[in-house]
Amino acid sequence: MQEQNVTQLREWWLEQATSFLVEYMVQQGLPYTSVRVSCGWPSRGGLALRATVIGQCFPGQVCKDGKQPWVVSMDIEKNFRKQQDVWG
Repeated sequence: MQEQNVTQLREWWLEQATSFLVEYMVQQGLPYTSVRVSCGWPSRGGLALRATVIGQCFPGQVCKDGKQPWVVSMDIEKNFRKQQDVWG
């Protein structure tokens, strides 16, 4: 089996995006928070035709380690393309 370049792995991209978002939130004056990000289907609206949900966040209290779980929709690329079409 060939070894895969780390930048091709979904987990690497999620970690990079998470680091960027958390740093940005801190720069905007929000407190630092420890999060865990994964891809999945939102509990509601992930496949909705109008108001599609692109992700969900949950409070840290739902996890034993206190980290906030963030779920990014697996259909997010399609939703970004839809918005680009609308916004030009």
